[in-house]
Amino acid sequence: MAVSQTNLNVGQAPARRPQSLCLYAPRSVRRAPFATSALGWGVTFFFVAQLSFQALSECVEPGLRDPVYAAKRDRLRACMAAFPERPLFLVLGTSRTGVGLRPDQLPAATDAGGRRPLVFNFGQIGADPVVELLNLRRLLADGFRPQWLAVELLPPLLHQDDDRFFALAHLHRLGIFELTAVGPYLASPDALRWRLIRERVTPTFAQAFLLREYFAPWLNPDDFRNEEWRRIDAWGWLPLVPASVAEPVRKSLQERTHAEYAAWFADYRIVERMDRAFRELLVVCRREGIPTTVFVMPESRLFQSWYTPAMHTRVTNYLVGLREECGVDVIDARDWLADDRFLDGHHLLRGGATEFTRRFGKEVVTPLLGARRSKGLGTFECNGS
Repeated sequence: MAVSQTNLNVGQAPARRPQSLCLYAPRSVRRAPFATSALGWGVTFFFVAQLSFQALSECVEPGLRDPVYAAKRDRLRACMAAFPERPLFLVLGTSRTGVGLRPDQLPAATDAGGRRPLVFNFGQIGADPVVELLNLRRLLADGFRPQWLAVELLPPLLHQDDDRFFALAHLHRLGIFELTAVGPYLASPDALRWRLIRERVTPTFAQAFLLREYFAPWLNPDDFRNEEWRRIDAWGWLPLVPASVAEPVRKSLQERTHAEYAAWFADYRIVERMDRAFRELLVVCRREGIPTTVFVMPESRLFQSWYTPAMHTRVTNYLVGLREECGVDVIDARDWLADDRFLDGHHLLRGGATEFTRRFGKEVVTPLLGARRSKGLGTFECNGS
């Protein structure tokens, strides 16, 4: 008769569990309190580190969240310490100004008192009217008092129907209170505020990217490394563009530029909040007694061909309106240089930057040096579009 395996096991003592398994369970029980404690300390350390970092970046060193502003600020401070007798001539602008104006190439000029100004380039990649206003307020809060100011106006950036560009390029650089200050010039400030708060209390890509960029840039992918703040020269110029470029490369860059600007050229209009931000900058200058000139950087004929007739008319009328309503000189330099002076249709090659700078000195810097300060001249109205 066949005997089943089950019958063979009846009455036998159960097999003993291997010793290693017997010891494993008690050990895990004994280690549980230690593991829980370690986890608790880890979570506590994480939140303390996050709060400490945020406190430092908000109140002590904003360069942790905006290294570009901090680098330019520090170079400006070093310049003023090296030449304390020279009054400050500040230039605000976008990347066009950042790579296109070389203060060390300016022709010599003096003010009415015979002093040579210290011209500093505070152009920043992606700076629209809101960011230019923010940078001016930051500089004033940091104790800088320019005697003169030239501010770039990039016409396509006046057409921003939403906050996508600002959120992508600048939101992670702001402090919580700064976002509140620029909120009136944004389309959806509450949505951006909650997004910024979420980024501040959790380890987001933006924070991790900036920290790596600050302390270990080799850990970031080559295509995403931000060399802007590392390569700024002593006068604020950003030497990112080459001296020359092959024609096939130029055409490729022009095509990319056209794709990037297509949305701003399409059905062009001047958005009220962008206009209000730019005019507020001029009001701040008037309030601080800073003579100011508005200028438009050079553009190639190809770039200008993307303007529709209606857009060209709106931009021209807007520049005239600024001159008449805000009492500032407006210099339209779009036609100053030949097409071979451009990298991509609107950023200047190094030779083009030198040529532009010398003419800028004659037509912007020298006339502005003769302007009298406007402090105490009463209420300044610069409203409407």
